[in-house]
Amino acid sequence: MEETRVCLESIKRHAKFSYKVILLDNGGAEPYSWNFLKEGLCDILISKSVGRGGGFGQTDLFRFCDTEYAFFIQNDQELVCDINQDHIDSMINVLNNGYRCRCIDLNGDQSGRGVWTDRAHFIDVKFFNSLAPFPNGGPGDHHHLRWNENYLQEIFEKNNYKIAHSGVAFADRGKWSVRVNPDGSRWRHRTDTKALYLVQGPIKDRYVYPKFSEKEWEEVLSSQNWPEGKIPEEEILSSFNHWK
Repeated sequence: MEETRVCLESIKRHAKFSYKVILLDNGGAEPYSWNFLKEGLCDILISKSVGRGGGFGQTDLFRFCDTEYAFFIQNDQELVCDINQDHIDSMINVLNNGYRCRCIDLNGDQSGRGVWTDRAHFIDVKFFNSLAPFPNGGPGDHHHLRWNENYLQEIFEKNNYKIAHSGVAFADRGKWSVRVNPDGSRWRHRTDTKALYLVQGPIKDRYVYPKFSEKEWEEVLSSQNWPEGKIPEEEILSSFNHWK
């Protein structure tokens, strides 16, 4: 609740253009999100009694979005600088300059220069929806499915779609992520360095998460262990230091 409030209040403080906020409450246990609607911190509230994870949440938000362009951000981020209509017009021009630029990253190249990330970005809504059907995997209950982020990275690379990068307009606020796979195994990782920890076993099957190689899966399933803080091979290139 608190990090969502910080996110919404930062938008109200720094967004200097005409906008509306669509907030997705992806199956929260408490009806706190209604307070944000009453306080005017969001304009449209999508409240789900049962959340299906970040992948489904992402596609739901874009389905309900009725503007031509949109910012997509997550509730553990906050807007840290003013954005005015001149900035918006400039970003729209970049997306329509004829050089196949389809997205503007606003979170500091977390997946690497020119690589799609599901963190903060500015994008044409119709273009995003045209990339369906999505696998709808992501953080949350369906993180064992293929993630939308990985699917979109493949689509962008295959079609030579370009990504422009701006300064960090939306900063991250979350250092750790904890996930539970369908077999009951619980994992924790750093969102920046990708250092991975096994919190609880047993580990019974392979899933999309953690992002292990085939060799690493064989070792983990055999030993029922993962070296504390070790970064999976496929995550090494995405590792960076952000949090102290």
